[in-house]
Amino acid sequence: MGSDSVGAEPMLTPVRVADFVLDAIAARIGAVEPEQGGALLGLPGLDYVTEFIHDAGAATTGTRYQNTDALIGAIGAREAATAARFKGIVHSHPRAMPVPSGQDQSEYAESLRLNPRLARYLAPIVTHDVDTPLAGHEVRLGPARISFYGASRAPGGMTLTPLRPVVVPVTRMLRRAGVRPAGDPAAIEVEGATLLATHAELPGIGPATLLFGADFPATAPIVLPERGGPLALEWDLGTPAVERLAGAVLA
Repeated sequence: MGSDSVGAEPMLTPVRVADFVLDAIAARIGAVEPEQGGALLGLPGLDYVTEFIHDAGAATTGTRYQNTDALIGAIGAREAATAARFKGIVHSHPRAMPVPSGQDQSEYAESLRLNPRLARYLAPIVTHDVDTPLAGHEVRLGPARISFYGASRAPGGMTLTPLRPVVVPVTRMLRRAGVRPAGDPAAIEVEGATLLATHAELPGIGPATLLFGADFPATAPIVLPERGGPLALEWDLGTPAVERLAGAVLA
């Protein structure tokens, strides 16, 4: 595999993660003993995670997680049904081991070999360690933390670096606006652009489809009511992100 390294970068590359994905990881991995794991999917061509598939049938121990053939099949089925694409694997480690092991790194390198279209393999590690301050590549998950890493091809092997998580407040913004989505948003393709789509009942508007672009929440979602054309939202960037939809919808 060559020379692998975990680098400490002064300016960490961001990875965008939808808040409902973090909620699912917290419930399925962060709330139980290690080791557990699952697949991450997201918008193609971007470091943007929009889906988590728990590997519920994996044979695990307190120090070992190995993904199953069932997970591989579920990834393929999800890619066929939506525009989401495989991004990597998240799994938990014992307390105080928030970095990928040597075996982990060997598996990352093999996955990059098997997935030539994947520019960066996302490899977060979940640990039940919240007693120390969070570093720039970490985020809190209730009783656990998640430490983000990315594996990339490099001359002679692979390089592994920490990534800065940017939480995208999709469901938190919807809830703040009194919107109850029918389910977690799913990646769809619309005229060559990949968007997150969900259906919901909007206060004062009724049933509608909401489309979130890759730049949300800096840009407004597209709101398509069941009747009529798209709504023109006044999107106030001076308002905290979780409040923007409430202000736009209820204005």
